[in-house]
Amino acid sequence: MECRRCSNCCREPGWLIPADWEIIAKRLDITQEELLQRYLVIDYLADKTYGYRYVLAPVKVFQQKPLAKPGQRVPWNYAHLEGKCIFLKDNLCSLHPDKPVECREYQCMEHEDKQIAIAKIVDPNEYAKEVLEGSKREEIIKLWQEIGLERYVIPLREVFS
Repeated sequence: MECRRCSNCCREPGWLIPADWEIIAKRLDITQEELLQRYLVIDYLADKTYGYRYVLAPVKVFQQKPLAKPGQRVPWNYAHLEGKCIFLKDNLCSLHPDKPVECREYQCMEHEDKQIAIAKIVDPNEYAKEVLEGSKREEIIKLWQEIGLERYVIPLREVFS
């Protein structure tokens, strides 16, 4: 599908896989640590097999301000905050074609098309199941388990002391 620069695919930043972390750091000519500290957050990803696990994602911004501190774990309400991916510039991904795997896999439909598609689905549970299967959560979680992002997470007792 031809990109219409609607930025629907960039409203919610996509989760990275470990290979994305390396590729994006190389693209920006910085280390993976610098990428984490400047542009990424430690997010939660949940699924029925593994429960909650840490994954990396680009930070969301609203009015050019990050909605969570880069390099740190996001608050639980982060998923509900309205913001756009930090790499979105003029309604285009500034990382393209090295954007995160979840962004590459996103099936873009214009807003009206999406509403029509959702309306045609009789069972909302079936729709939710399709979305979860398409997101490849279990695969992403498995890859991050091997990396061990826990070492980057500041314990809450240190944050509030």
